[in-house]
Parts: sequence; C-alpha cells; structure tokens
Amino acid sequence: MSEAQGRIGKEDKAAMTSIFVSGPFFNSEQNAVIGKIEQLLFSKGIQFYSPRLAVKLEKNSSVLEQDKAFQWDTICLDLADWAIAVIDDWDAGTMWEIGYCHPKGNAKKRVIAYSDVPDRRLNVMLARSCYAFVNGIQELEDWLTNKMPKEWKGEVF
Repeated sequence: MSEAQGRIGKEDKAAMTSIFVSGPFFNSEQNAVIGKIEQLLFSKGIQFYSPRLAVKLEKNSSVLEQDKAFQWDTICLDLADWAIAVIDDWDAGTMWEIGYCHPKGNAKKRVIAYSDVPDRRLNVMLARSCYAFVNGIQELEDWLTNKMPKEWKGEVF
C-alpha cells in the first residue's frame, strides 16, 4: 500500500469506487480496526484514502502542519465516492467527517457506519444520515458486494 491510499489500477475507473476510511487511530485497538478495513479494501482492489496512513500529527504540531492535515482530509473526502466511518469510540473527528459528507441539497456522499459493538445505540442524527450500517468486518465485506442501503434498525437516542 502507498502512504496515502490503497493501490489500484486506474484502467477500469467506471467499475471502481473510492472510499474514505474515517475513524480514530489513537491506540492499538483503534489502529487494528482501521487496519482490518484497509486490508479488506486493499484485498478487493478498492481504492481508498486513509488518514491513518497519510497524516501523522504530533501533540505539539504547528498550525501549518494542522492546516495541511485538514486540507488533505477534506480533499480526500471530496475525491472519494463513499466513506466508511468507524463509530465505536464516538471520535469527534469521525463525527465531523460524517457531517461533512452530508451536505445540504441533493448531492450526498454516502457513509457506511461501521461498528464492532453488538446492540449499538445511535444518536438520531447518525441514524438518519448514514446510508448503511454494518457490524463487523464480515458484514462490511458482504455490503461491499451488493452496496444496498441498510437502514438503522437499532435503538435511537
């Protein structure tokens, strides 16, 4: 894999989809979840953008470094056709990225909410703004095959 995105040939762009992988990567458990998703996308030949692979900010990063990370993030979100958002830890950056993908008007980037938490409860804003909800890597793999909407059926608060 390259630093910023999964490897894919651009020969058959019409059949390809690009996906932004959104989620926290601040500890080993979070890194493992994001890594599983990246590996699945890579194994399926799907182009993806992952901040975990491209953006390395230190605690005392400069405003310029922060601006570059923000710009990279928003450009990649704009370029991607879809986003997969790991919602398990309610990460503020991930929630912001989900909101960024749901603009006013007709155009809407589709977000797939990913969780490893059984019996997850969702805030109504997430429940109504995401295109599909998957629980675990196997459901994500199944979803990538048919890309059907999957409404939230769980509890909403």
